[in-house]
Amino acid sequence: MQNGKLQSYFFYKKFTISTAILEDLRLLFFQKTIRRTVIALVGELGSGKTYFVKSLIGDDAESPSFVLRNEYQVVVNQSTFVVAHWDLYRLKNFPSELLFDDADTIFVEWADKNSETYFLLQPSFIVYVSSDHQYYVFSSSQA
Repeated sequence: MQNGKLQSYFFYKKFTISTAILEDLRLLFFQKTIRRTVIALVGELGSGKTYFVKSLIGDDAESPSFVLRNEYQVVVNQSTFVVAHWDLYRLKNFPSELLFDDADTIFVEWADKNSETYFLLQPSFIVYVSSDHQYYVFSSSQA
């Protein structure tokens, strides 16, 4: 929440996974000039949220469903980024540890499971994954 108001989001892009799109999104999501980029991932079970993260950061990415959080290092444009990948599916309450996560880029699967997530994290981007594997990106700032 900024100044006591809910942050607005603007439609950025609709796509299916491709090499060109992934490169554009890497440049968007991994920026050293931004203190922390939070990407909220929303979609039905099995829609492709983890696949999206894996496509962006590499085959080492695994679903954090049972461990809650995985951490990776990713190199983009010769800069190394610490990436946290959270999965809130099994949680009843918002995990306060997430507020103190100091990774450069944070992916949060099932961000819509708890309404507090949007208010507390103020994601930079929301990625909605439809059941037919279409991806819709919404940005907190107009592009």
